[in-house]
Amino acid sequence: AAEAPQAQRSDSCREGAGDECVPRTSAEESSSQARCALGCARLCGVIYLMNPFTVAVCVGGVWSALENLALICAFYGATYRSPTLAALGLAGASYLAVHPLLLTVPIARALIVGVDPVHSSRSRAACMPKSSHAVWMFLAMLALFSGGLMALSAVAMRDHSPLSEWLAKTYGFMLTIEDLTPNLGMHWYLFIELFQFFRPFFLLAMLIQPLLLVTPLTIRFNHRPLFCAVMMLIMISIFKPYPSVSDAGLYLSLLPMFGAQLVNMRFGFLVVNGFLATTVMAPVFWHLWINTGVANSNFYYSITLVYAAAQ
Repeated sequence: AAEAPQAQRSDSCREGAGDECVPRTSAEESSSQARCALGCARLCGVIYLMNPFTVAVCVGGVWSALENLALICAFYGATYRSPTLAALGLAGASYLAVHPLLLTVPIARALIVGVDPVHSSRSRAACMPKSSHAVWMFLAMLALFSGGLMALSAVAMRDHSPLSEWLAKTYGFMLTIEDLTPNLGMHWYLFIELFQFFRPFFLLAMLIQPLLLVTPLTIRFNHRPLFCAVMMLIMISIFKPYPSVSDAGLYLSLLPMFGAQLVNMRFGFLVVNGFLATTVMAPVFWHLWINTGVANSNFYYSITLVYAAAQ
């Protein structure tokens, strides 16, 4: 009880002669915040580069790293309220996959209130016209960039197949879940065991899950749009039909930005051990099932459930 006032006092004061408290100046506070932000950015970069999931993606040479790059550009543009950069990053990520389109709402919200919202109602009202213009510009640029990428694809594929067939084999492939090759997702085992009569219902139920979470997450974290965007990344990774470790590698590297919330996180021990068990046992169960044939699909699917629960 005696240490709490002292800690609160040290946040707003700097040491003077003796026990004298000298208030911090705005320049000192800005410098302290800048150093903290720089340290957090470096920590996020180190975690991303040294993450075993990221290393596995680089070794595999898959395009998920490009999707992560586009998402980081979108977050960077939203953080610094650049509608053009945010739209370019989100259009690039959505071009590679469908699900990043769900991040449109939190990114647009970040362009309105910023990463740290303005608490003063007078200042907020003064910024609303400019921020609303930025959101409309973001949506227009997103449509423009997405249309441009589609046009380039149509030109590139005009000698091979029509655009409708290309769309069906790329984005339609992700939404119909026709390929049931085992992966880290939860869909493949369900649709293997499912009767074809019930497939349309469960297909709609599984695909609509992340869409239904956009509204409650936006309402709950409307004052923290970047945190909402990271939560959406986790939900997308869980309910994605064809996920990869690249999805987890991205949002795990962004978690240091929310250290205050992670300190109070419950079941941290179980979450960490869930990721460790998945990292070690998923390749083992895959080898036992696919290569040697001494195990069955239940072994591998059980570890995918552990992976989903850990997320």
